[in-house]
Amino acid sequence: GASCPCFPHLASLTSPWLTADVMRKTPEINRGYWLRVHSVDRLIDAFLDSLGPSAGSCGQILSLGAGHDTLFWRLRARGRAFRKVVDVDLPE
Repeated sequence: GASCPCFPHLASLTSPWLTADVMRKTPEINRGYWLRVHSVDRLIDAFLDSLGPSAGSCGQILSLGAGHDTLFWRLRARGRAFRKVVDVDLPE
């Protein structure tokens, strides 16, 4: 799989679904992706924190326009408790 050059701290995470042409973007686009991912992660963390201990049983996240989003895997890597992540996007 392709590693993610836009997130060097996640270099060990690879995905067989992401190809080199999916990952090849201009630096400005990569910065935009990083900002979006960082912002969404902070909002999701705040949401899960607001649920307290019940996050693992009732914390459901709907990701609209998910594309190649790795939210589920980022949450798992950080040990966050949640019930379900549902990715919704248009077929390509």
